[in-house]
Amino acid sequence: MAQQPPYINPEDVDKIVEDWLASEYGDVLDDETDFVQTRATRIIAARLRDAVEDEFPFALVTGPAGCSKTVTTRHFLRYVREQWPQLNTAWIHAQPNYEPNALLEALALNLYITRTRRFRDLLHTVHTQLSAKRMVAVVDEAQRMPRESFEVLKYLADETSSTFILICTEDFAPQIRRWRDIESRIGVVAEAEPVSPEELVEMPMLAGLPKASRQKIYELTGGVMRDVLRLVKQIDRTIARNADKGLSRATFTVKAVVAVSQKLNLAGGSQ
Repeated sequence: MAQQPPYINPEDVDKIVEDWLASEYGDVLDDETDFVQTRATRIIAARLRDAVEDEFPFALVTGPAGCSKTVTTRHFLRYVREQWPQLNTAWIHAQPNYEPNALLEALALNLYITRTRRFRDLLHTVHTQLSAKRMVAVVDEAQRMPRESFEVLKYLADETSSTFILICTEDFAPQIRRWRDIESRIGVVAEAEPVSPEELVEMPMLAGLPKASRQKIYELTGGVMRDVLRLVKQIDRTIARNADKGLSRATFTVKAVVAVSQKLNLAGGSQ
């Protein structure tokens, strides 16, 4: 008689899967002073790695402003360069109204291709290079591209098995996904999100601050990492300039946190 699998509460399944995704590729992102890993950034990195390994045409990274979409993807691209040196890579920051010509010239520049006047000739040359050596390219601020630029990426992805990671604002993501030919080629969607209050108060970057002060930091920032980093830098600067008066992280009160926050425009929380 076959042994029955152990019982698991259905409500626990989602948490088990999410925990695994958050830890499976935890070493994808390195620790640096300008980048703080969170549960969300680890999940983004894990999904982008799946996109590269499975050669998906597109991966979509979206979410609120200030939640580490760009910095996480930049660190992931560095990881790609280390782990898959055989691949072409590119980082492209889309300018307003980023037309196909400008997009193609940026790809050519990353491939060390001499630009030509004729769009078709340059497209053919880029296509030839990527057919020989596929590319993982990031397009930041993808919402600035018109539909025609997406067509160029779609053509290159289909023809060369390259993967294009599109970073866009959360309000533009539904627009991309309404284009059925693009939507059908998006292999993964990675959504950045604010840090939870439970995760934030336990972060090493807040070590030494009283718990009430750490909780106030969450309240003021809403867990938006860009705002958290700005506020913590202001707190540490205030402490450093008043250390001779006995000020330290351990003595930094809730009222002091609020006072420092008034110097900043914290969009994520409430001041």
